[in-house]
Amino acid sequence: SVLLYDSIADTLWYCSVNAAVSPKFALKTVAFGATDLLTPGHLELLSQMCPDVKWLSLNSAFTYSVQTLGFLPKLTLLSVNFRGGSLDIHFEDFLRRNGTTIKCLQLVEALDMDWTRLEKLLLFCPNLESLVLYDCSLERFESFEHACEFRRAAAKSTVRNLQVLRTPVMSPQLDHLIAIMPNLSRLELGNLNWDVEQIRNLLLRNGQLQTMRILNWCPNGLGAGPM
Repeated sequence: SVLLYDSIADTLWYCSVNAAVSPKFALKTVAFGATDLLTPGHLELLSQMCPDVKWLSLNSAFTYSVQTLGFLPKLTLLSVNFRGGSLDIHFEDFLRRNGTTIKCLQLVEALDMDWTRLEKLLLFCPNLESLVLYDCSLERFESFEHACEFRRAAAKSTVRNLQVLRTPVMSPQLDHLIAIMPNLSRLELGNLNWDVEQIRNLLLRNGQLQTMRILNWCPNGLGAGPM
């Protein structure tokens, strides 16, 4: 019931070219590892041969695109390592096709993420419960110039768990993230430079927040410590 293998991409390719009829597998979890040299053909095969996938991890050390990754009707958890790239139109289109079932989304090494595109991704995942940003960076924006996609759509994010780790977030950015996620019950941050009063105001504004975890608290840059 559990298969751990380093070259699942090549295995799918081998099965497709050596079978009279392209087989379909009942795999629920597929994790492409760092050694998988992914091509558009491999991801297309995944859509065709593994339609029941619920958990998908794209962690290849090589450049790849989700452009040919088709419809996965049961996908609930998606983890993507962008390897220093950013959210692009292909990833946006993939979530437009598959976002309604996704409950957990993890973005790794996505750099200079555009805010408008990030908000669109959240809109495409209306049932998203958990968002993890790990080793990412966010594009700087001025609040008064930013046209929030959530306000345009009169929508509210369903995210309950937000983890921002090894990802620098300026105070206005964090304020904005929390503002568009009114259902947060858990907030975990790698670093925070807010003072006690700012944290107190956050807790008062978000009465449903049950857990707040700060790995490195540095109030106004005057010191550091776990919280």
